[in-house]
Amino acid sequence: MFTLKEYKKFKILLKPYSENGRTVNKQIIWLGERYFFRDEIIIEALKSVYKELEKGKKFEDGHFLDRHILDRCNELKEKGIVANIITDVGWWRNLWNNLNKPRGYLK
Repeated sequence: MFTLKEYKKFKILLKPYSENGRTVNKQIIWLGERYFFRDEIIIEALKSVYKELEKGKKFEDGHFLDRHILDRCNELKEKGIVANIITDVGWWRNLWNNLNKPRGYLK
């Protein structure tokens, strides 16, 4: 999660893009309910994009901001999938090596 201080900062940064009633809460709900991203991914994406806003990045309107947050969620999700695949490959390789170790002969 993010802190109350971060949340207040996000609300201030979102003001220029608040057309159509856009809020941080609605962005979180939109990403979770429509695209089924895990909370960790949504929070990390929001932190990243709002940090860009804080550094001076501008968007044409709120729609483009939302699309950028969605793209960041997809990037983070792909990173997580790749990390899981690498972990799984390591687990399978370890299993294969253990199964193929020479065993003692039966007498």
